[in-house]
Amino acid sequence: MKKTYTAELKNLDAILGDTSAFFSACGAASDQIYAANLAVDEIFTNIVNYGYGENPEKTVEFKFERTRLRGKSAISIEVSDSARAFNPLEEVDGPDLKSNIDKRTVGGLGVFFLKKSMDEVSYKRAKGRNVLSMVKILDK
Repeated sequence: MKKTYTAELKNLDAILGDTSAFFSACGAASDQIYAANLAVDEIFTNIVNYGYGENPEKTVEFKFERTRLRGKSAISIEVSDSARAFNPLEEVDGPDLKSNIDKRTVGGLGVFFLKKSMDEVSYKRAKGRNVLSMVKILDK
């Protein structure tokens, strides 16, 4: 399944609904659907807010497909945008999880949750687009 959404936060509910529907149709468990939605929410929100500045003339493309990872049934999600080159896996510092919560700097938690919720995450720049690929294994 391939879908394109304008870069507006109002589209987040539709994206999460499409993510849930695809995962459900593939037999994913509720915790797997939750993990995928967490990752999709984080990446779309960051693209809209930081990559495009909520510009309805820009788009974000999602591609969902059944695949295999490490010999197990899985779903891959590919998210692409035409914002400036930005690799969140390398350019975002990890969160400070040790300091007192009142003294921590803001940022990094979203990418941290993205990496924790998916089984594989990678980034590439291709044809002028940021392409973030994520895979969630379905087999338990």
